[in-house]
Amino acid sequence: MRRLPFYIGMVVVVLNIIILPLYKFCLYVAASDLLICSSAGSADMGVLEPSLLETT
Repeated sequence: MRRLPFYIGMVVVVLNIIILPLYKFCLYVAASDLLICSSAGSADMGVLEPSLLETT
């Protein structure tokens, strides 16, 4: 049981290596979609942010 934190740490590191690039890529795609769909400024981004969080 003493090695359990080590395994949990390894899993977290692997998940970070795999998920973070995917998350950044999804954010980039979502941001570009928002820029294409709405030519308004950062006010619309603030309004649309909660709906983006709900869909993930």
